[in-house]
Amino acid sequence: MNAEIKKRYLFKTLIEDVGKIALDFYINRNQLEVQCKKGEKQDLVSIADQTVEKEIKRALLAHFPDDGFLGEESGADGIDREFCWVVDPIDGTSPFLYGLHAWCISIAIMYK
Repeated sequence: MNAEIKKRYLFKTLIEDVGKIALDFYINRNQLEVQCKKGEKQDLVSIADQTVEKEIKRALLAHFPDDGFLGEESGADGIDREFCWVVDPIDGTSPFLYGLHAWCISIAIMYK
């Protein structure tokens, strides 16, 4: 199996794993503590965002330790590297928190 196919299997497993975490938070969203980022009333964050991003970052950097990471919740680390992962752990936090089905987990990779 070539390296490119192995990477694709990693992402399939990663998305399934963090998707389960996110769905568990979604099902129990009424119990989440919600905060406003930087005092912005429209920019919400919860432990769901932070936990999903932390797990994505851990998994990606375990497999690609030389890559950078830019997360909506944790900020930038190594964005000047050849490859940098860009993550929005709960893309659509407000719909997520209000029980709407208009949210997803967004992961991209940037090449310098």
